[in-house]
Amino acid sequence: YDMQLSFVMPFTLREPLTGASCWRSEVNEDCVARFTLFLRSFLHMFRQDDLCEFIVVCPAGQCAAVRDIMSTATCDPRYIVVAESDVAPGIDAVLKADAEGRGGWYAQQIVKLAAHRTVRTPHYIVLDSDLVCIRPCGHASFIAGGRPLLNVESVEDYARLYTGGFASKEIG
Repeated sequence: YDMQLSFVMPFTLREPLTGASCWRSEVNEDCVARFTLFLRSFLHMFRQDDLCEFIVVCPAGQCAAVRDIMSTATCDPRYIVVAESDVAPGIDAVLKADAEGRGGWYAQQIVKLAAHRTVRTPHYIVLDSDLVCIRPCGHASFIAGGRPLLNVESVEDYARLYTGGFASKEIG
């Protein structure tokens, strides 16, 4: 597994939209289209020989539907769907607490960190479903000399890449 990578993607088809969590409703409007587009671009652009596993982590009640969606892009057994509660036991308590109306966001961060117990490779990459692969890549694109490559976004990057209001929230 030293020359292969694992990928983890937290994903949900719908968020609970009650109380302060209503801000999440826009985020998932076209989630199936974005997820499918990402998968197809990843299958095309990532060197599949460098893939150990691609794990989509979602709420337990959505696993079957997410598997169905994934099957429209690939039947490769390395692409698997796992329930959030299997990756991060106790995640439901975080969602129920809904701290500051961001329970889903906190849960997503916990899943990303807890995934280390699930993956089989020394390194794993966490992806969001709103990405698209635009150029060929593989293990060497992310790991050099046995160490992960790192990219840090600066304040200037946020100002250049995002709208003013969004950049201010992310920086602040």
